[in-house]
Order: sequence, then C-alpha cells, then structure tokens
Amino acid sequence: MQKWPESEMLARFKKKQHKLSTLLLKVIIDSHLFICLRLNKNQGSQFYFRKNWEALSNHPVVNFLLARLENHYQLSKPELLLGCITRRLRKFRIAYVPDVVFDHKQLINITSTNEVIILLTVHNEFALTTRVLSDLGCNVTTIAYVPEQIASGKFVRSGVKSAVNIINSDAYCLAKLSKVIHNPGVICCDVDFPDENGKCRYISPALFEFAHRFKLPLYFCKYKMLADGSICLEISERSDASSAEDCVDNFISFINASAAFKKDLSAKRYIFE
Repeated sequence: MQKWPESEMLARFKKKQHKLSTLLLKVIIDSHLFICLRLNKNQGSQFYFRKNWEALSNHPVVNFLLARLENHYQLSKPELLLGCITRRLRKFRIAYVPDVVFDHKQLINITSTNEVIILLTVHNEFALTTRVLSDLGCNVTTIAYVPEQIASGKFVRSGVKSAVNIINSDAYCLAKLSKVIHNPGVICCDVDFPDENGKCRYISPALFEFAHRFKLPLYFCKYKMLADGSICLEISERSDASSAEDCVDNFISFINASAAFKKDLSAKRYIFE
C-alpha cells in the first residue's frame, strides 16, 4: 500500500474539502435562489441578491463551509460569500454586480490632476476599483497575468463597461508601463502574488519602486464589506514615505488596519521565470 508524505496527504485532504464545500455551497445558494425566483418573479438583480444575502450571510452552515474553501486571496467570509452568490446569480442569468460606496469628493480630487497616479491594492474576486475609476471617466491601466481572463472574468463580474488598458505581466511590463505615465490617468494594480501553495501572501516592491523612481503620486486602496453585502472602497491619503521599502510596510499596515480578518503579507521580489 502506497504511503503519501504527510504534507501531500494534507494538501489532498484540503483539496477534497474545498471541492465538497464548493458543491454544498452551490446546492444551498441555488436552493435559496430557486425558491426566491418562484416566489418573487420579475424582480431586479439587486432584489434577488439582497434576499439571498439576508438569508445566508449569518447562516452557520454557510459560514462553516466558507471557512473550508481554498482561500488563495485571503478573503473574509463575507467577501467569499459575495463572490459565491454573484457567480450563482449569473448561472441563473441574473447579471448582478456589487454595489460600491466611496468618497466621491476624495476620488475626484485625486484623479482630477493633470498627471498619472498609481493606486495599489491586493487581489480579490472583483475589479470594482477599476469599475469606479472607469465610470468616472479615468483612463485606467492595469497589469495582469492573463489579460483575456481578466477582461472576460473579473471585469464582467464587476460591471466594467469602459475600455481598460491591460498590460501583460511579464519581464517587460514596467518598461511598457513607463510609456503610459506621460498622459493623465490611473495605474490601478494588485501587488500581491502567490507562494508555492497558491496563497497570495507576498507583496512585490516593483510598483512602489516605480512610483518613487518617476515621482508619481501613490495611493493605496482596499475593500471593506458592509452588513448589507455592498462594498466600501477605502483609499488612503497620498503616500509620503521616504523609500519604497517604507511604502511597502505602510501598504501592508493600511490593508490590515481596522480589519477583523488580517492578511498574512510580507515583501518579496517577484522573479519572472
């Protein structure tokens, strides 16, 4: 009988646990959606989302299953549930995109200057910052490992309607990005990348160094889940750190500040293979 190494056995167990939890979550969410659709016909996507959010956001079995998902982006349970419900609504051909609240005056002030700014965040299941910025008429540039997947996946789930300049994440992406900084706009990027187990826990200093090198205005951004399932977009003041290293430390502190669910993050340089 073949014996598996303990680490591999644990990995196989977690993968099976993830698959089973995902299946059970689909069954629970789909059951609620089916009943809701039968009882409440011809309602808008917001209505169906709210009904299911109210029923499931404090559901003990749902929370138990959410805790057993492979959480590569280190999301809180409400964030995981938002992604699950949004995807299941689309399976029922209900095109729901999350509500976002933000400081409109702050964002207008930040983006109304006649220069490019950099807005950095960490990965999650949506691209709502990009949506908000593009809806305000900003020229948005981002970097992605697989641009086609972002355009057809996250952008669709997030309701991004305007064209976004997507630069492929490779060894030449910063050289390509340097051509963008001569025109007003926003460079909006996720700066975390995964460890050997797929967990996004490393922060690349590359864009912090890029901002310092070209003396570009640098801001940090994060999502905060609200009780009704909508998202609050929080943006920092302009970074005044004297070095890129201090910037990275400040960024990690900002991401975890006042958060009930702390992310395990540390700086590490990304090496392209």
